Amino acid sequence: MEEIEVFSTKLSSTGENVKLFLDDDYLEIPEEDIEDLEEMGYESYYTIEDSGQEVQRISVINNLPDLLKDTDSHDECMRRVVPKVREVLHVAQCEMQYAASAAFLQILQKNLVPIQNYTQTFLQTILNSVDGKDPEVSSAWLDTLLDVIELLPKDVIKKEILHVAIAKGQLSQSVAARMACCKILGKICTKFESFVIKKEILPVVQSLCQDVDYEVRGCMCNQLHSVARGLGLEATKSAILPELVELTKDEECSVRVHGLETVVNVLASLDSGRFY
Repeated sequence: MEEIEVFSTKLSSTGENVKLFLDDDYLEIPEEDIEDLEEMGYESYYTIEDSGQEVQRISVINNLPDLLKDTDSHDECMRRVVPKVREVLHVAQCEMQYAASAAFLQILQKNLVPIQNYTQTFLQTILNSVDGKDPEVSSAWLDTLLDVIELLPKDVIKKEILHVAIAKGQLSQSVAARMACCKILGKICTKFESFVIKKEILPVVQSLCQDVDYEVRGCMCNQLHSVARGLGLEATKSAILPELVELTKDEECSVRVHGLETVVNVLASLDSGRFY
């Protein structure tokens, strides 16, 4: 207990919340109980909790970047607070999820932990949270992932994210998962060389352009400009333009609109010399 008190007073504005956060038995959730909690519903579980605890937990999560920035509290925060945060997110309500998604992005933006540590902890939570049951929460985590991709090294993206994205793009996955795949691949294509995109990503992109669901086709269409930029001029002519032609003739009006908009963007990039 003395160890907790010493750590929690490092930042006076959040010290008491940190102490309560670490003392809170609610956060000790056995792995085998997670499914039971999901079945009974998050809301039912929270009815037995004091609303003040929710505010306290959100406060701690909001202040994670500050705790990690402080050299005196950094190591203890990584050892004690971060695991608790990751644990409670299994059953956290929306506001806590939103707070965590924003805090996790700030931690990377401010270089508060080494990339290896970030990859092993925060990135894994982000990837898992994208598959959440609440569409709005999943969307928030997806936005965080897209921002994180811009900041991560290529080797981390290829090792930790690319295979996850490709798996989401399979026809056996839900429409939401396939649409998430479209957005992730569009972002990834801005990071990799043309030969990597051709080998690893292009087949999935072409499949998603021909998906059975019009929302997926439209979503992938919106990302084709980024894919084309990554591929380069010649590959765009041979692989992307034929897909665009088909999308502009799609049976669904919204997909045709997306197709025409993408054609305009691609042609504008060609005129400005942005393809190499």
